[in-house]
Amino acid sequence: MHKTGDKEQVSFEEFSEWYTHSLIYENQKKRVLEEQEGFCQSLGPPLGEGCGAWIKYIILLPIILTLSLTIPDVRRPGLHKWCYVSFFFCQLRGLVVILSLW
Repeated sequence: MHKTGDKEQVSFEEFSEWYTHSLIYENQKKRVLEEQEGFCQSLGPPLGEGCGAWIKYIILLPIILTLSLTIPDVRRPGLHKWCYVSFFFCQLRGLVVILSLW
């Protein structure tokens, strides 16, 4: 693996070459691509699943819809500037839950 230099140190180029050919990189790339598909595909009904999956889908759909539509997903590229709004809405949602259970 060491092409040049000291055997105790790895250069940035050597590390980059190793990383882009590693399973870690492939798994990370696959996870990022899955996250970029958007939340619309995750809202789809569980086709080909059993009754339990449909019951879970029907119960969780209102919660997922309200969270997806009111709290911006700051993980997506270009939306990092909305992190404070997202934090505020999450805190507000938690406060509403606490007050409704009190």
